[in-house]
Amino acid sequence: MSSEGRPRITVKSLSLEQVKTWVTSPYNLYMKLQDGRFVTVFRIGSPIDQERLAKYAAKGVTTFYASEQDLDQLGTEEGAAAVASSNSKLDALEKISQTVFDDLLALGVSEATYNNAKAVSKIVRGMVEKDPKLSDAFSKFQEVAAGDVRHAMTVSAMSTVLCSSMDWVKPSTYENLALGGLLHDIGMLSLPKDLQDGDLTKMSPNDRKIFEGHAESGRALLIQLKAVPDDVAMIVAHHHERSDGSGYPLGLKDIYIHPLARIVGLANELVESFEADREAGRATSVRLLVEGLINSQASRFNRDVIKSLKALLASDALKR
Repeated sequence: MSSEGRPRITVKSLSLEQVKTWVTSPYNLYMKLQDGRFVTVFRIGSPIDQERLAKYAAKGVTTFYASEQDLDQLGTEEGAAAVASSNSKLDALEKISQTVFDDLLALGVSEATYNNAKAVSKIVRGMVEKDPKLSDAFSKFQEVAAGDVRHAMTVSAMSTVLCSSMDWVKPSTYENLALGGLLHDIGMLSLPKDLQDGDLTKMSPNDRKIFEGHAESGRALLIQLKAVPDDVAMIVAHHHERSDGSGYPLGLKDIYIHPLARIVGLANELVESFEADREAGRATSVRLLVEGLINSQASRFNRDVIKSLKALLASDALKR
């Protein structure tokens, strides 16, 4: 066919900042070269690689292009669904994240601690969004246990706050801790629906055993994903273990519990206390929650972890 006989394809521009907000591309996306030619940078349905976008930005690229024919589809029901699927995970996490950090401020976390936890949380959300398999797993978790997503994000943020009083300074440690907190209950995907929101104290011995298996199920799921560090999988496996052996599913004691899991397990206890106070209409703060745990449950947690909690109370990380 001659060039005159081909249908003319016109393009429209899209900003790099807009593309950054997507998880996957809802249509073919192009970059314009200096000689006027267009090259494909993302195909429809492909994950948006944030590192790749950063490299383009460093080279001065600010604009991408899509054909008008593709863009016209955005007005159809199918096109709208494509855009919704590409952005819903990011938007949902972003909105929930803001409410979680509003809670942290209200609970008396200092501005510096708040800013650090928020920065780590943003990195961790980006890690979830960037990897298609991890993103898909968390998306399923959102669908199955929508009410638990805010809890998971609060545990993630609280873990970062608790870590601020320890000697762990590597950014990767904070990120693994926060990611483990975010994913700690992802094993709930393996549970029958009637057990996902069940009361552990009212379960039959058999149902309780099945429920307690969600920690190991979560680990088994995550070790299949290359994007998830081993430390994160172990956090998920051990987040219900307690130093006195009273935890589950294995009843591990003290040094046999993964060090990062000790922090996430502690954060989980604090967040559950906070949620109970909120539901009952009781005023509280991180300081009160930590003091209450030290006074009533110190024997259940690692001695060094309790020592770090006392250091947290004495620091400027929490408002007085």
